Amino acid sequence: MQLVFDNRGALELLFRGRRISFTRLIIYLAGGTAIISLFLIFIVLRAVKERSIEEMGRYEARQMSRLVFEALYSGMVKGWNKRDITDTIERLNRVRPDMMVRVYRGFPVIEQFGEMPGEREVREADGSIMRGLKGEELFMRMREDIRYIYPVIADRRCGACHRDLSEGMTAGVIDIAYPIRNLKVSLEYLIRFGIILFSVYIATVFLLFYILLRRFVIRPVLDFVVVIKEITTLQDLNKRVPATSYISEIHALTHHFNKLLDTVSEYYQRLEELSYRDPLTGLYNRRKFEEFLEYEVYRSKRYSHHFSIVMVDLDNFKNINDTFGHPGGDMVLKEIASLIEQNIRYSDIAARVGGDEFAVILPETEIRNGMVVAEKLRRLISETPLSVVSGNVMAHASFGIAEFPLNGEAVNELLTACDVALYRAKHLGRNKVVMIEAEDREVAMDMASKGDFLKRAIEEGRVEPVFQPVVEIATGKVYGFDVLATIVDGDKRIHAKQFILPAEELGYLDRIDEIVLEKALSLYGKAEALSGTGRRPGLFFHSGRRLFRKDFPDEVIRVIEARGISPASVVFQMDEGSVLPRLNDFMEVLERLRRFGIGFALKNFGTGFSSFMYLKYLDVDYVRLDGSFVRNMDMDERNRLIVNHIHQMVTRLGIKTIAPQVEDEEVHSILKGLGIDYGIGYYYGAPTTV
Repeated sequence: MQLVFDNRGALELLFRGRRISFTRLIIYLAGGTAIISLFLIFIVLRAVKERSIEEMGRYEARQMSRLVFEALYSGMVKGWNKRDITDTIERLNRVRPDMMVRVYRGFPVIEQFGEMPGEREVREADGSIMRGLKGEELFMRMREDIRYIYPVIADRRCGACHRDLSEGMTAGVIDIAYPIRNLKVSLEYLIRFGIILFSVYIATVFLLFYILLRRFVIRPVLDFVVVIKEITTLQDLNKRVPATSYISEIHALTHHFNKLLDTVSEYYQRLEELSYRDPLTGLYNRRKFEEFLEYEVYRSKRYSHHFSIVMVDLDNFKNINDTFGHPGGDMVLKEIASLIEQNIRYSDIAARVGGDEFAVILPETEIRNGMVVAEKLRRLISETPLSVVSGNVMAHASFGIAEFPLNGEAVNELLTACDVALYRAKHLGRNKVVMIEAEDREVAMDMASKGDFLKRAIEEGRVEPVFQPVVEIATGKVYGFDVLATIVDGDKRIHAKQFILPAEELGYLDRIDEIVLEKALSLYGKAEALSGTGRRPGLFFHSGRRLFRKDFPDEVIRVIEARGISPASVVFQMDEGSVLPRLNDFMEVLERLRRFGIGFALKNFGTGFSSFMYLKYLDVDYVRLDGSFVRNMDMDERNRLIVNHIHQMVTRLGIKTIAPQVEDEEVHSILKGLGIDYGIGYYYGAPTTV
């Protein structure tokens, strides 16, 4: 069996189930590095010590042996005898008492000059001397001492005195012994050793830090990089960072990052659902509906299928909203959506395409069968009591139906056909199911002619504002002007109530509001003081859906600044019934325009179930009463009570009241007696271009 050391596996085994902080890891790294370094230094020092003893001991012993030989040789040349040689050796030993020097003759010298006293016994008892006499250099360590046997090899000089000694023969041995502690180490050797030791230490520290930091820090960071790269490139929010780090900070970062991804993924899924689902009813929204419709057109063309589209528009939804408030209206919308969804096939597609407008795609369904489905839905809606906050309410709806390819082969053609059918259903008295047929061309042409009339009026610049005075009831002075839209048609002028519904139905209302705003502000900017009060009266504009667009404040501010008009002179009036469904969008627009100095009025106040709730959330300057309360005040005591109650409440909130449709002296007197602030109506003046 082969054993392989895996440092990563060992580290995982060591830290399994544990978490350490980064600070503690650094402490562990420093301590571990110090311990390992000391261990390595100990090993290196031992090795260096042994090597230095070997090298430096041999070197010093050889040098000492050569000095001894040269000293003896110089004496022998002078004719020393055995006694002189022995004395010289004894003097050397006395000079260095920690060192023992012995000299033994070689066999050729013994044959010529004889033995030294006591040499034979020592030589024969010590094999090392015998090996040295054979020419072998010996270096031996004996605990704390060094013994070195140096063979003296004869050269040409030796032949002058020793006739039997040839060059290369062993003339004798010098046996030197001295303590290890007397060894001298050179400075160069110490420097070299220090450099090597420091290099080993640095390499050890680097290797240890590299292994641990790579495992505990770098690897988790790389995991982060990989996951973030996959998320950004693949848009895959299901990726998660593996929790492989044993550093508590990195583990916590990994955990919270994964939790963040969970939260982002959850919000992304919810946003994705909101992008194609209506948040109130859960049905598909208009954008998704049109995508399905485009796909169904493509599929039906490919396979030669027919299919039908049913458009549903509630007839009395405004009355429900006004009576029961928007919470009640929302409940009705959800119940109707549920009725539609539960009574169509699984393959059919239901959507909410407007505030109170629904649509259903019926795949592979001819129009005669589509009429059956639409009639079934119409009957269910009109016969089913719908729950609201304070009880039940009955609703009814108009249905328009069109067929592919009979009424069009493109998405816009089919939607136009449905709109025409729905318009005809409304025109014929509502609560009906109507499809486009040959005899319906007159209705389609009527709608088309109105659309063409509005389009030409806009293009030819015939949309113009008119101004009806807003009068301060207490003084009778003009306080401002109610700005109304008209269309000039030859020598007559068509007022807004005659074209406002077709304009909204055909999508021209926003452009008409934009033209009226720009022209009215342009005239206002050129005008001199229009009243004797010493100040210019304000302009009260009626705002449609443009008021909910986020670019509306920028557009208004640009026009006002270009005309040099004080923002305080401009008031926008919004219908309370259109605010709640898009309250968040409106609050943002309201806040920006109020910061700029523009005023706001809540109109048709008092008809809705939740009218007073708006005053809690909306910062408005004026409340414009619903005209139905004002028009018959002189004959209906209840109307007077309602108007008086509203006025007293909003006055305490610092809000001014405006009474529209003041037509005679009697109503004016009642309003003045109640303390109503401002009035509008033919009693004060008709709309005029001036």
